Amino acid sequence: MLAYKAAWNHRRLVKVDRFFPSSKTCHRCGHRQPLDLSDRRWRCAGCGKEHDRDPNAAINLLVEGLRILAAGSAESLNAKGGNVRLAKVSSSR
Repeated sequence: MLAYKAAWNHRRLVKVDRFFPSSKTCHRCGHRQPLDLSDRRWRCAGCGKEHDRDPNAAINLLVEGLRILAAGSAESLNAKGGNVRLAKVSSSR
């Protein structure tokens, strides 16, 4: 369903590995610690930042998706995510 919607709206879908530890990795310092499914809030042992599980995971998934996209992309992206290409300059002689 997501692939269809992305194609319909001219967007690119980036898949992150389902075992990527997005919930238990601190988005601030990168420290990874074990969590139970019942742990909704946790404090990072690396930097002391307190996290809510879901927003922390969302930030980590965004960063990982952008990393995957950049690693597999031959062209750079501008600030709005559009492809950056050299403009063709015509010379008038």
